[in-house]
Amino acid sequence: MTRGWRIAGGIAAGLALVVLGVLLFKAGLDDADKWASVIGVFATLLGLILAGYGVVLSRRALRSSPQAAGVQVTASGTRSTAAQTISGTVSTGDTVPGRSAEKDKTPAGNTPQADPTPAAETPQTTEAAQLTVTASGERAIAAQTISGTVSTGDDTTGNR
Repeated sequence: MTRGWRIAGGIAAGLALVVLGVLLFKAGLDDADKWASVIGVFATLLGLILAGYGVVLSRRALRSSPQAAGVQVTASGTRSTAAQTISGTVSTGDTVPGRSAEKDKTPAGNTPQADPTPAAETPQTTEAAQLTVTASGERAIAAQTISGTVSTGDDTTGNR
């Protein structure tokens, strides 16, 4: 939508509100109250329909958006973690930041929980669109997108 259409739409909506206000003022308080109730019902129905349409559009966008095609995820090395998306807390140490050490003991060799996308399930596309996420080495962490806390050590607070 261009700027000119937005301005024209705003002016039209403003004029419509002014005309409606004048009509309700001339109708008197009782009649204006009744009309406002009727108009409110239709405005609510319109809002509900628009909200439903927004949900449909967002679901279509999620369904039709290209899933990270050509992403290869590999993790090699002791306690390394690789994922397409990491959200939340991932720790390759013995403790998770913000928790007690007893709850978060991870036996050596086990990879903490992440949301890995195996390379076998990822459709291959052109070489230009291919992305490789690799974590190699001891306690390495790699991801295309990280939103949360990631720790590679046992002590993240620095307080001993």
